[in-house]
Amino acid sequence: MSVKNIIITGIGGQGVLYLSAILRGALARKYGAISGYDNRGGAQRLGHVASVIRFDDADGHGAGRAPAIDFADFGCDFAIALEASELLKFNRKFGTKSVIITDEFIMPPTNVRRAGDEYFKFDQIKTHFEGMVKKFIHGDLRNQAAGRFGNHLTANLLALGCFIKESGGLLSCGDFKNACSEKDLKTIESLMDKGAVKC
Repeated sequence: MSVKNIIITGIGGQGVLYLSAILRGALARKYGAISGYDNRGGAQRLGHVASVIRFDDADGHGAGRAPAIDFADFGCDFAIALEASELLKFNRKFGTKSVIITDEFIMPPTNVRRAGDEYFKFDQIKTHFEGMVKKFIHGDLRNQAAGRFGNHLTANLLALGCFIKESGGLLSCGDFKNACSEKDLKTIESLMDKGAVKC
C-alpha cells in the first residue's frame, strides 16, 4: 500500500476549495476511494481555508478502501499553498519526503494589519521550509495568472499545473477531463508547455 497525503491551503476567496474539488475528482476517477477533510472556517473573508486529500496510488481504478481522514506528523507528500504563510499551520506535517508548491503571496491577518505589526516575510518562510522538506517550489503565481489570463484567481490552476509536473506521473491533464469545466481543462493543458509556469 502506498498512501499519498496532499495538503491544499490558502485564504478565503482564492479558490482553495475549487482546486481541492477538481483534484479530488481526478484522483477518485483514477485511484478509487479517497478521504480527507476541508477546513472552510475562513472562506470568503480572507481567513484560513484548507483541504487534506488522502488516497492509495497502488489501488487504481476504483479498488481499495479509503485511508483514515488524517495522517501522522511528517507524512505530507505534496502541499499546494496559494498563500505562503498558511503553510506554517501545517508545520508538523512536513518532512524530508514533502514537496511544497507555493505562491509567494502573503496576506497578513486582519488583526496584524490593524495593529500595524510585523508579519512573516516570504524569504523567512522559504528559509524555514527549505531546510525541512525534499523540495520547495515557489513563484509569483498571482501576478503570472493576472498577466496571462487577466485574473489573479487563476493562480490556483497555475499551482495545479506545477503539481502535475512535480507529481511523478500521479496525474496527467487527461485525468481532469471530467473533473472540471472545459475552459479550465484547456487552461490546465496550456500550463504543460515548457516554461508556461515560472515556479
